[in-house]
Amino acid sequence: MSVYSRLIRAIADRECTRICRATIRHLQSLQGDRVLLSGPDSGLKNVWDEICVQQQGQESFFWQAYLDTITPHIAHAVAQLRRPEQEAIWLQTPEASAWEVEQDTDPDSVPVCLDDITRYILDHYVLHVANDYRNSRIESFMQQLSSE
Repeated sequence: MSVYSRLIRAIADRECTRICRATIRHLQSLQGDRVLLSGPDSGLKNVWDEICVQQQGQESFFWQAYLDTITPHIAHAVAQLRRPEQEAIWLQTPEASAWEVEQDTDPDSVPVCLDDITRYILDHYVLHVANDYRNSRIESFMQQLSSE
């Protein structure tokens, strides 16, 4: 991997990690019976807890609602990035890999698709963290699921 590729990857990772952390904080701020789909007796405190349970266990009927909650937050953050950071992240996506294969020469510009970037951050950062995230509420909920 060239020095330029490592630099681009580091910039992309820094921005993706920052957006991921902000997204998690936002999801943790969504609390209360009116926003939680798991029910008041679940023991889960916020939407982030619910998403982690979904990732670590089994997706519920409400999974699309969770995605519809996460995605706009990421998309808004991506839209706020400067073009070079958007390009750096987009170059990490599968769509960019396909685009690079088609290039005969060095391109003058990088085509950026904000939806591709949003999906990349969702899949490779936010949901990846949710898959491994633990706290006592999640552990307790997962134990209840396994004993049913």
